[in-house]
Amino acid sequence: MADLRELQQRLAAVKKAVRAEAMAALRDGAEEIASAMRRAVPADTGKLRGTIRVEENQDLSVSIKAGGPVTTKKVRMSRRRSSTRNSPEVDYATFIEFGTKRRKAQPFFWPTWRLTKRATRAKVERRIKKALE
Repeated sequence: MADLRELQQRLAAVKKAVRAEAMAALRDGAEEIASAMRRAVPADTGKLRGTIRVEENQDLSVSIKAGGPVTTKKVRMSRRRSSTRNSPEVDYATFIEFGTKRRKAQPFFWPTWRLTKRATRAKVERRIKKALE
């Protein structure tokens, strides 16, 4: 009975250590990708670069996000309505990434993600395997 309890305690300790190392590895990998995105973003004013961030989620995952309140603006729907009072708010990070009718796209988020995800995933997996050993 004591052997079973000891085994359960050891497994719980291993699980906790691996979980902590996995989260650290994910956070580090996401920061690498976010750093590459910051280098790739066009810098007209520099506001968008400052909004690229890594957020930890509850389910042992991280998210990389760009934009937010700093880059959100009201837009006019048409030339006739010059008022922005009832206009929707739009995050211009989306306009930079995908472009508009009048402005060419300057993608920084998805191309960087596609270029760096494999190498980052491999680094994270190596760190998790090392923690398991």
